[in-house]
Amino acid sequence: MKIGVRAGKSGKLRELTITRAEVSLPNVSSNVKSVKGKKLGYVRLLSFSEGAHALLANAVKKVRKEGAEGIVLDLRHNPGGLLDEAVLCASLFLPEGETVVITKSRTQGESVHKTGSGRVISLPVVVLIDGGTASAAEILAAALADDSGATTVGTRSYGKGLFQEEQSLSNGGALKLSVGAFFTPKGVNLAASHGIHPDVKAKDALKTPADEAKQRALGLLAGQVG
Repeated sequence: MKIGVRAGKSGKLRELTITRAEVSLPNVSSNVKSVKGKKLGYVRLLSFSEGAHALLANAVKKVRKEGAEGIVLDLRHNPGGLLDEAVLCASLFLPEGETVVITKSRTQGESVHKTGSGRVISLPVVVLIDGGTASAAEILAAALADDSGATTVGTRSYGKGLFQEEQSLSNGGALKLSVGAFFTPKGVNLAASHGIHPDVKAKDALKTPADEAKQRALGLLAGQVG
């Protein structure tokens, strides 16, 4: 495919050839950074697709092995996904038996989802959130904040407090109906509260090459470890 790009100042038109291709991003990425003399792990999770908890566990173990004294968990632009994966991810950071989320439905009743025995670390955690953090990502962020006192940094999350049930239609289509609501361990419905309001407000300035929100989170975490 060929496209034309016109320069803003000169008005000169350039013709470019582009090739259509599928772009695949890793669901979990991680590294270790040195901030204020502290080794800190940075782990980003893009969605709660099937198997996400196993990838997250490997990333957490990796940064811990590399000497991380605390972890920044980046859930920005994470739209959520499978509820079971959110519970399994919470189990990596919290003791067994902690409440992760409470669901209430007219058709399914009330359920309390608790952590299992899969804890892999007990380090300080700072969670990065923004307006794109939704659903299962909000469940995990709220569970870490409510159950272990993790600091949340960023901007207000999306605020998705409902869950849906899909019903097949005779014409081959499907209908998704909101059938219930979920609540944080402290009993807050995120739709009613308009999302998670971060403990520390920080926003990435798009006009700069730096990630200011990430830097703020790492700086806060550096003050919590040691």
